[in-house]
Amino acid sequence: MATYSVVCGRCPFCSGVTKVEVSSPEEASAVLAWLADDPRTRPFVQDAFPHFTLDDREAMISASHGECFDAAVSPWGTRGRESFPPEEG
Repeated sequence: MATYSVVCGRCPFCSGVTKVEVSSPEEASAVLAWLADDPRTRPFVQDAFPHFTLDDREAMISASHGECFDAAVSPWGTRGRESFPPEEG
């Protein structure tokens, strides 16, 4: 099955290209339309794309890579991705 990459922008933390992989041209068009919409009036990303991963949705919202975002804003860094709050030990 073919996949399509939609570039969301550059990660503000590492400057790498941030993209979302989708499975159809229609879905790619939907992502591009969502990105082009006015952020004040577009639907929440979790409502528009509930099947996307947290990382994909974060890429669409802020152009951040999931791990870069977690490392920058989470007190647990990327350790908090598996369990919240992370287990000590």
